[in-house]
Amino acid sequence: MRRILDACVSLMETGEEPTMRSAAKAAGIAERTVYRHFDSLETLVTAVRDHCAARITVPLPETAADLDRYVKALFDAFEANRELVVTLVGLAPRRQDFEQSRAENLRAMRQLIDGSFPDAPRAARQAAADTLRTLASGSAWVYLRVSCGLPNSRVIQSTRWLMSTAFTALDGSVPDRVSEPAD
Repeated sequence: MRRILDACVSLMETGEEPTMRSAAKAAGIAERTVYRHFDSLETLVTAVRDHCAARITVPLPETAADLDRYVKALFDAFEANRELVVTLVGLAPRRQDFEQSRAENLRAMRQLIDGSFPDAPRAARQAAADTLRTLASGSAWVYLRVSCGLPNSRVIQSTRWLMSTAFTALDGSVPDRVSEPAD
């Protein structure tokens, strides 16, 4: 089964969305073998997504104090799997199954920020969590690392700087300029 999943990742890294037939061909096996492991293309795609996530997912820490190490570990994982991350970032807007993980990631970041800065205004906590979740994402990493050509160490440094700025604001040493959203 791993052979099939690895073949699908290779296909994705070249810009091709896997099909049962292309997965079999890339893995050097018969198409019926793919069907023995995966009863549908959707089952295969879900397994491939989970296989990819295992290579690049770093668990979100429980407190803001540990976000510094989290960003380094996450971006180092992205660097080690660069082509895969670029491919997944390109696929994400077209795949509904990515929506759930994006929503879960945002919810987890909001809980982390709420727990770490309970006295900060609600609107400021939400703005910080939304911004930090965006920064600690494959999309932001691809933009800074690939599109802008920054070295990974600089992407980590820039992300840490903005996190530190957000934490300073949440601690109350910066005037709160964030109001409750109108919607």
